[in-house]
Amino acid sequence: MLRAGFLLAVCACVACAQPVHLRTEYRVNPIGMDEPRPRLTWMLQGSMMQSAYQVRVASEARPGLFDSGKIVSSANSTVYDGPALRSRDRVSWQVRVWDERDVPTEWSEPASFEMGLLAREDWTARWIAHPVWQHGDPMPVFRRRFAVAKAVDRARLYITGLGMYSAAMNGREVTPDVLTPGNTLYTQRVEYGAYDVTPLLITGENSLVVELGNGIFNSVKTADRYFGLTFPSAAPVRMIAQLEIAFTDGTSQIQASGSEWETALGATTVSTWFGGEDYDARREIAVWGHAAVAETPAGDPKLAWRAGPGVRTYATALPVGVTEPRPGVHVFDMGVNLAGWPQIHVSGTRGTTVRMKIGELLGSDGLVREDTVGGNIYDSYTLSGNGLESWHPKFAYHGFR
Repeated sequence: MLRAGFLLAVCACVACAQPVHLRTEYRVNPIGMDEPRPRLTWMLQGSMMQSAYQVRVASEARPGLFDSGKIVSSANSTVYDGPALRSRDRVSWQVRVWDERDVPTEWSEPASFEMGLLAREDWTARWIAHPVWQHGDPMPVFRRRFAVAKAVDRARLYITGLGMYSAAMNGREVTPDVLTPGNTLYTQRVEYGAYDVTPLLITGENSLVVELGNGIFNSVKTADRYFGLTFPSAAPVRMIAQLEIAFTDGTSQIQASGSEWETALGATTVSTWFGGEDYDARREIAVWGHAAVAETPAGDPKLAWRAGPGVRTYATALPVGVTEPRPGVHVFDMGVNLAGWPQIHVSGTRGTTVRMKIGELLGSDGLVREDTVGGNIYDSYTLSGNGLESWHPKFAYHGFR
Protein backbone atom coordinates (compact mmCIF):
# COMPACT_ATOMS: atom_id res chain seq x y z
CA MET A 1 0.00 0.00 0.00
CA LEU A 2 2.82 2.42 0.75
CA ARG A 3 4.36 1.76 -2.67
CA ALA A 4 1.05 2.32 -4.44
CA GLY A 5 0.50 5.54 -2.53
CA PHE A 6 3.95 6.78 -3.49
CA LEU A 7 3.37 6.06 -7.19
CA LEU A 8 0.02 7.83 -7.09
CA ALA A 9 1.68 10.87 -5.54
CA VAL A 10 4.33 10.88 -8.25
CA CYS A 11 1.71 10.66 -11.00
CA ALA A 12 -0.31 13.47 -9.47
CA CYS A 13 2.81 15.60 -9.24
CA VAL A 14 3.66 14.98 -12.91
CA ALA A 15 0.13 15.88 -13.95
CA CYS A 16 0.56 19.26 -12.22
CA ALA A 17 4.10 19.89 -13.47
CA GLN A 18 3.22 22.02 -16.45
CA PRO A 19 5.98 23.19 -18.77
CA VAL A 20 6.98 26.77 -17.96
CA HIS A 21 8.92 29.73 -19.38
CA LEU A 22 7.45 29.41 -22.88
CA ARG A 23 9.28 31.48 -25.51
CA THR A 24 8.69 32.23 -29.17
CA GLU A 25 11.91 33.00 -31.04
CA TYR A 26 13.43 33.20 -27.55
CA ARG A 27 11.16 36.14 -26.67
CA VAL A 28 8.26 36.40 -24.22
CA ASN A 29 5.00 36.96 -26.14
CA PRO A 30 6.64 38.96 -28.96
CA ILE A 31 4.72 41.15 -31.39
CA GLY A 32 5.62 42.22 -34.90
CA MET A 33 7.44 39.00 -35.87
CA ASP A 34 8.25 38.21 -39.49
CA GLU A 35 9.66 34.69 -39.00
CA PRO A 36 7.35 32.34 -41.00
CA ARG A 37 8.28 29.26 -38.94
CA PRO A 38 9.01 30.55 -35.44
CA ARG A 39 10.89 28.48 -32.88
CA LEU A 40 8.90 27.48 -29.79
CA THR A 41 10.76 26.59 -26.60
CA TRP A 42 9.88 25.69 -23.01
CA MET A 43 11.43 24.52 -19.75
CA LEU A 44 10.55 21.76 -17.29
CA GLN A 45 10.06 22.02 -13.56
CA GLY A 46 11.92 19.91 -11.03
CA SER A 47 13.85 16.79 -12.04
CA MET A 48 11.33 15.35 -14.48
CA MET A 49 12.80 13.81 -17.65
CA GLN A 50 10.88 14.49 -20.83
CA SER A 51 10.22 11.59 -23.18
CA ALA A 52 7.72 13.24 -25.54
CA TYR A 53 5.87 16.50 -26.14
CA GLN A 54 2.81 17.90 -27.87
CA VAL A 55 2.30 21.48 -29.07
CA ARG A 56 -1.02 22.99 -30.09
CA VAL A 57 -1.42 26.38 -31.76
CA ALA A 58 -4.48 28.56 -32.37
CA SER A 59 -5.16 32.02 -33.77
CA GLU A 60 -8.19 34.29 -33.52
CA ALA A 61 -9.26 33.50 -37.06
CA ARG A 62 -8.16 29.84 -37.07
CA PRO A 63 -8.83 28.15 -33.70
CA GLY A 64 -7.32 24.77 -34.66
CA LEU A 65 -4.33 26.17 -36.48
CA PHE A 66 -1.84 23.41 -35.67
CA ASP A 67 -1.46 20.34 -33.46
CA SER A 68 1.82 18.47 -33.53
CA GLY A 69 0.38 15.35 -31.95
CA LYS A 70 2.59 13.37 -29.57
CA ILE A 71 6.24 13.66 -30.64
CA VAL A 72 8.67 11.23 -29.03
CA SER A 73 11.62 13.46 -28.19
CA SER A 74 13.52 14.85 -25.23
CA ALA A 75 14.02 18.19 -27.03
CA ASN A 76 12.35 21.13 -25.31
CA SER A 77 11.93 23.05 -28.54
CA THR A 78 10.23 22.74 -31.89
CA VAL A 79 9.46 24.80 -34.98
CA TYR A 80 5.94 25.83 -35.93
CA ASP A 81 4.99 23.61 -38.86
CA GLY A 82 1.37 24.52 -39.53
CA PRO A 83 -0.41 26.55 -42.20
CA ALA A 84 1.32 29.74 -43.37
CA LEU A 85 1.12 32.56 -40.88
CA ARG A 86 -0.33 35.84 -42.10
CA SER A 87 0.38 39.50 -41.39
CA ARG A 88 -1.01 40.64 -38.03
CA ASP A 89 -2.00 37.09 -36.99
CA ARG A 90 -2.46 36.90 -33.20
CA VAL A 91 -1.46 33.42 -32.14
CA SER A 92 -1.46 31.50 -28.86
CA TRP A 93 0.17 28.15 -28.13
CA GLN A 94 0.54 25.57 -25.39
CA VAL A 95 2.70 22.54 -24.78
CA ARG A 96 2.48 19.43 -22.65
CA VAL A 97 5.12 16.76 -22.14
CA TRP A 98 5.36 13.11 -21.08
CA ASP A 99 7.82 12.03 -18.41
CA GLU A 100 10.09 8.99 -18.45
CA ARG A 101 7.14 6.84 -17.29
CA ASP A 102 5.08 8.08 -20.24
CA VAL A 103 2.80 10.07 -17.93
CA PRO A 104 1.59 13.37 -19.46
CA THR A 105 1.61 16.71 -17.67
CA GLU A 106 -1.19 19.23 -17.80
CA TRP A 107 -1.13 21.72 -20.65
CA SER A 108 1.06 24.72 -19.97
CA GLU A 109 -0.32 28.19 -19.50
CA PRO A 110 -0.73 29.71 -22.98
CA ALA A 111 1.96 31.84 -24.56
CA SER A 112 1.36 34.17 -27.48
CA PHE A 113 2.99 35.85 -30.43
CA GLU A 114 1.84 38.27 -33.06
CA MET A 115 2.96 38.55 -36.65
CA GLY A 116 4.06 41.89 -38.06
CA LEU A 117 3.83 43.32 -41.56
CA LEU A 118 5.12 40.49 -43.73
CA ALA A 119 4.65 41.92 -47.23
CA ARG A 120 5.67 45.21 -48.77
CA GLU A 121 2.04 45.97 -49.62
CA ASP A 122 1.17 45.82 -45.90
CA TRP A 123 3.04 49.10 -45.53
CA THR A 124 0.77 51.95 -46.61
CA ALA A 125 3.17 54.35 -44.85
CA ARG A 126 5.75 56.29 -46.84
CA TRP A 127 9.27 57.29 -45.92
CA ILE A 128 9.21 60.98 -44.94
CA ALA A 129 11.87 63.65 -44.34
CA HIS A 130 12.12 67.32 -43.45
CA PRO A 131 11.77 69.17 -46.79
CA VAL A 132 14.86 71.38 -46.41
CA TRP A 133 17.03 69.55 -43.87
CA GLN A 134 20.73 69.41 -44.72
CA HIS A 135 23.70 67.84 -43.00
CA GLY A 136 24.74 70.13 -40.17
CA ASP A 137 21.21 71.36 -39.43
CA PRO A 138 19.48 70.60 -36.14
CA MET A 139 17.86 67.18 -36.25
CA PRO A 140 14.26 66.95 -37.49
CA VAL A 141 11.22 66.13 -35.41
CA PHE A 142 7.95 64.75 -36.80
CA ARG A 143 4.44 64.90 -35.38
CA ARG A 144 1.11 63.32 -36.15
CA ARG A 145 -2.00 64.53 -34.33
CA PHE A 146 -5.17 62.47 -34.52
CA ALA A 147 -8.42 61.95 -32.64
CA VAL A 148 -9.67 58.81 -30.92
CA ALA A 149 -13.41 58.87 -30.27
CA LYS A 150 -14.19 55.18 -29.59
CA ALA A 151 -13.08 52.43 -27.24
CA VAL A 152 -9.76 50.93 -28.38
CA ASP A 153 -9.27 47.17 -28.49
CA ARG A 154 -5.60 47.28 -29.48
CA ALA A 155 -3.11 49.61 -31.15
CA ARG A 156 0.21 48.73 -32.78
CA LEU A 157 2.95 51.09 -33.91
CA TYR A 158 5.34 49.85 -36.61
CA ILE A 159 8.21 52.29 -36.96
CA THR A 160 11.83 52.81 -37.94
CA GLY A 161 14.18 55.60 -38.88
CA LEU A 162 17.45 56.29 -40.66
CA GLY A 163 19.66 56.86 -38.82
CA MET A 164 17.92 56.55 -35.39
CA TYR A 165 14.54 57.37 -33.90
CA SER A 166 12.94 58.07 -30.55
CA ALA A 167 9.14 57.99 -30.43
CA ALA A 168 6.67 59.24 -27.82
CA MET A 169 2.88 58.98 -27.70
CA ASN A 170 1.20 61.76 -25.73
CA GLY A 171 4.52 62.55 -24.08
CA ARG A 172 5.29 58.95 -23.04
CA GLU A 173 8.01 56.87 -24.67
CA VAL A 174 6.57 54.03 -26.74
CA THR A 175 9.36 51.62 -25.74
CA PRO A 176 12.10 51.27 -23.14
CA ASP A 177 14.46 50.30 -26.00
CA VAL A 178 17.10 52.92 -26.79
CA LEU A 179 19.44 53.57 -29.72
CA THR A 180 16.87 52.21 -32.15
CA PRO A 181 17.02 50.73 -34.70
CA GLY A 182 20.02 48.43 -34.51
CA ASN A 183 22.91 48.88 -36.91
CA THR A 184 22.46 46.89 -40.12
CA LEU A 185 23.66 46.98 -43.71
CA TYR A 186 21.15 49.69 -44.52
CA THR A 187 21.09 49.04 -48.26
CA GLN A 188 19.78 45.53 -47.60
CA ARG A 189 17.81 45.53 -44.35
CA VAL A 190 16.40 48.11 -41.96
CA GLU A 191 14.95 46.91 -38.67
CA TYR A 192 11.53 48.10 -37.59
CA GLY A 193 10.08 48.07 -34.10
CA ALA A 194 6.57 46.84 -33.35
CA TYR A 195 5.08 48.27 -30.17
CA ASP A 196 1.84 47.85 -28.26
CA VAL A 197 0.73 51.45 -27.70
CA THR A 198 -2.81 50.61 -26.57
CA PRO A 199 -2.31 51.94 -23.02
CA LEU A 200 -0.77 55.18 -24.35
CA LEU A 201 -3.82 56.30 -26.32
CA ILE A 202 -6.44 58.60 -24.81
CA THR A 203 -9.96 59.52 -25.77
CA GLY A 204 -9.80 62.77 -27.72
CA GLU A 205 -6.73 64.41 -29.25
CA ASN A 206 -3.56 62.29 -29.44
CA SER A 207 -0.06 63.19 -30.58
CA LEU A 208 2.73 60.93 -31.82
CA VAL A 209 6.14 62.67 -31.89
CA VAL A 210 9.25 61.15 -33.45
CA GLU A 211 12.77 62.59 -33.11
CA LEU A 212 15.58 61.54 -35.44
CA GLY A 213 19.34 61.28 -34.94
CA ASN A 214 22.12 60.55 -37.42
CA GLY A 215 23.36 57.32 -35.87
CA ILE A 216 25.91 55.33 -37.80
CA PHE A 217 23.75 55.71 -40.93
CA ASN A 218 25.19 59.20 -41.28
CA SER A 219 28.41 59.21 -39.29
CA VAL A 220 30.19 62.30 -40.56
CA LYS A 221 33.44 64.06 -39.73
CA THR A 222 33.12 67.23 -37.67
CA ALA A 223 35.79 69.83 -37.06
CA ASP A 224 36.05 69.57 -33.29
CA ARG A 225 35.03 66.00 -32.45
CA TYR A 226 36.44 62.53 -32.70
CA PHE A 227 34.90 60.88 -35.74
CA GLY A 228 36.29 57.34 -35.75
CA LEU A 229 34.98 55.92 -39.00
CA THR A 230 32.83 57.95 -41.35
CA PHE A 231 29.81 56.51 -43.12
CA PRO A 232 28.30 59.63 -44.66
CA SER A 233 24.95 59.30 -46.37
CA ALA A 234 24.08 61.50 -49.31
CA ALA A 235 20.41 61.07 -48.43
CA PRO A 236 18.63 62.96 -45.64
CA VAL A 237 17.65 61.27 -42.40
CA ARG A 238 14.11 59.96 -42.63
CA MET A 239 11.48 57.84 -40.93
CA ILE A 240 8.53 55.58 -41.67
CA ALA A 241 5.71 54.79 -39.25
CA GLN A 242 2.37 53.03 -39.35
CA LEU A 243 -0.02 53.23 -36.41
CA GLU A 244 -2.88 50.72 -36.62
CA ILE A 245 -5.78 51.09 -34.19
CA ALA A 246 -8.53 48.46 -33.84
CA PHE A 247 -11.67 49.55 -32.00
CA THR A 248 -13.94 47.34 -29.93
CA ASP A 249 -16.81 47.88 -32.40
CA GLY A 250 -14.83 46.12 -35.13
CA THR A 251 -13.74 49.25 -37.02
CA SER A 252 -10.16 50.47 -37.37
CA GLN A 253 -8.00 53.39 -38.43
CA ILE A 254 -4.45 53.69 -39.73
CA GLN A 255 -2.17 56.67 -39.26
CA ALA A 256 0.52 56.13 -41.92
CA SER A 257 3.43 58.51 -42.36
CA GLY A 258 3.08 60.79 -45.38
CA SER A 259 3.02 64.43 -46.45
CA GLU A 260 0.17 65.23 -44.03
CA TRP A 261 2.51 64.66 -41.07
CA GLU A 262 4.14 67.74 -39.53
CA THR A 263 7.85 68.39 -39.13
CA ALA A 264 10.26 70.95 -37.68
CA LEU A 265 13.92 71.24 -36.73
CA GLY A 266 14.29 70.26 -33.10
CA ALA A 267 16.55 70.92 -30.13
CA THR A 268 19.22 68.32 -30.93
CA THR A 269 21.64 70.59 -32.75
CA VAL A 270 24.51 68.12 -33.24
CA SER A 271 24.16 64.34 -33.52
CA THR A 272 27.31 62.30 -34.07
CA TRP A 273 27.64 58.58 -33.44
CA PHE A 274 31.26 58.69 -32.28
CA GLY A 275 31.81 62.27 -31.11
CA GLY A 276 28.78 63.08 -28.99
CA GLU A 277 25.59 65.11 -29.03
CA ASP A 278 24.51 68.71 -28.42
CA TYR A 279 21.09 69.81 -27.20
CA ASP A 280 19.78 73.37 -26.94
CA ALA A 281 16.76 73.48 -24.64
CA ARG A 282 15.96 77.04 -25.77
CA ARG A 283 14.82 75.70 -29.14
CA GLU A 284 11.06 75.46 -28.68
CA ILE A 285 9.10 74.51 -31.79
CA ALA A 286 6.69 77.35 -32.55
CA VAL A 287 5.87 76.56 -36.18
CA TRP A 288 5.38 73.17 -37.76
CA GLY A 289 5.52 72.57 -41.50
CA HIS A 290 4.53 69.63 -43.67
CA ALA A 291 6.81 66.62 -44.07
CA ALA A 292 8.10 65.66 -47.51
CA VAL A 293 7.67 62.17 -48.91
CA ALA A 294 11.21 60.83 -49.29
CA GLU A 295 12.62 58.39 -51.78
CA THR A 296 13.00 54.78 -50.74
CA PRO A 297 16.45 54.37 -49.15
CA ALA A 298 19.29 53.33 -51.45
CA GLY A 299 19.18 49.65 -52.31
CA ASP A 300 15.45 49.40 -51.54
CA PRO A 301 16.16 47.59 -48.23
CA LYS A 302 13.76 45.14 -46.67
CA LEU A 303 11.88 46.32 -43.60
CA ALA A 304 12.57 43.51 -41.14
CA TRP A 305 11.44 42.88 -37.57
CA ARG A 306 14.15 43.22 -34.95
CA ALA A 307 14.44 39.62 -33.80
CA GLY A 308 17.00 40.24 -31.07
CA PRO A 309 16.28 42.08 -27.84
CA GLY A 310 16.64 45.85 -27.92
CA VAL A 311 19.28 47.89 -26.14
CA ARG A 312 18.04 49.12 -22.76
CA THR A 313 19.41 50.96 -19.78
CA TYR A 314 19.64 48.57 -16.86
CA ALA A 315 21.39 50.52 -14.11
CA THR A 316 22.26 54.01 -12.95
CA ALA A 317 25.84 54.52 -11.77
CA LEU A 318 26.53 57.33 -9.34
CA PRO A 319 29.94 59.03 -9.00
CA VAL A 320 32.26 57.70 -6.32
CA GLY A 321 34.19 60.95 -6.23
CA VAL A 322 34.17 64.55 -7.49
CA THR A 323 37.14 66.87 -7.86
CA GLU A 324 37.60 70.43 -9.18
CA PRO A 325 41.07 70.55 -10.78
CA ARG A 326 40.28 73.97 -12.28
CA PRO A 327 37.72 76.58 -11.26
CA GLY A 328 34.39 75.65 -12.84
CA VAL A 329 35.68 72.29 -14.12
CA HIS A 330 34.47 69.26 -12.17
CA VAL A 331 35.63 65.69 -12.68
CA PHE A 332 33.13 62.97 -11.80
CA ASP A 333 34.71 59.57 -11.20
CA MET A 334 32.21 56.75 -11.81
CA GLY A 335 34.55 54.23 -10.21
CA VAL A 336 34.28 51.76 -13.08
CA ASN A 337 34.59 51.74 -16.85
CA LEU A 338 31.11 51.51 -18.36
CA ALA A 339 29.14 51.83 -21.59
CA GLY A 340 26.44 54.43 -21.31
CA TRP A 341 25.85 58.15 -21.25
CA PRO A 342 25.97 61.00 -18.75
CA GLN A 343 22.67 62.24 -17.36
CA ILE A 344 22.52 65.65 -15.75
CA HIS A 345 20.04 67.49 -13.55
CA VAL A 346 20.90 71.18 -13.66
CA SER A 347 19.44 74.63 -13.12
CA GLY A 348 20.89 77.96 -14.09
CA THR A 349 20.79 80.97 -16.36
CA ARG A 350 19.19 80.62 -19.77
CA GLY A 351 21.85 80.10 -22.44
CA THR A 352 24.42 78.57 -20.08
CA THR A 353 26.06 75.52 -21.68
CA VAL A 354 27.28 72.51 -19.74
CA ARG A 355 29.85 70.46 -21.62
CA MET A 356 30.48 66.87 -20.54
CA LYS A 357 33.77 65.41 -21.75
CA ILE A 358 34.37 61.71 -21.29
CA GLY A 359 37.46 59.59 -20.87
CA GLU A 360 38.90 56.50 -19.24
CA LEU A 361 41.96 57.96 -17.52
CA LEU A 362 43.09 61.18 -15.83
CA GLY A 363 46.17 63.17 -16.66
CA SER A 364 48.71 64.41 -14.12
CA ASP A 365 46.75 67.67 -13.97
CA GLY A 366 43.63 65.82 -12.77
CA LEU A 367 41.76 66.46 -16.02
CA VAL A 368 40.20 63.83 -18.27
CA ARG A 369 42.63 62.41 -20.82
CA GLU A 370 41.15 62.24 -24.29
CA ASP A 371 43.97 60.48 -26.11
CA THR A 372 42.94 57.09 -24.73
CA VAL A 373 39.48 57.28 -26.35
CA GLY A 374 40.68 58.50 -29.73
CA GLY A 375 40.08 62.21 -29.48
CA ASN A 376 37.65 64.90 -28.43
CA ILE A 377 34.35 63.31 -27.34
CA TYR A 378 31.75 65.33 -25.49
CA ASP A 379 28.06 66.03 -25.03
CA SER A 380 26.66 69.47 -24.31
CA TYR A 381 23.43 70.87 -22.96
CA THR A 382 22.33 74.50 -23.22
CA LEU A 383 19.88 75.52 -20.51
CA SER A 384 16.43 76.96 -21.12
CA GLY A 385 16.50 78.62 -17.70
CA ASN A 386 13.19 77.06 -16.68
CA GLY A 387 13.97 75.61 -13.27
CA LEU A 388 15.49 72.16 -12.80
CA GLU A 389 16.32 70.58 -16.17
CA SER A 390 17.25 66.96 -16.87
CA TRP A 391 18.89 65.59 -20.00
CA HIS A 392 20.93 62.78 -21.49
CA PRO A 393 21.94 62.01 -25.10
CA LYS A 394 19.44 59.95 -27.09
CA PHE A 395 21.39 59.09 -30.23
CA ALA A 396 24.89 58.25 -28.99
CA TYR A 397 26.60 56.40 -26.16
CA HIS A 398 30.16 56.26 -24.88
CA GLY A 399 32.65 54.05 -23.11
CA PHE A 400 34.11 55.94 -20.15
CA ARG A 401 34.90 56.05 -16.47
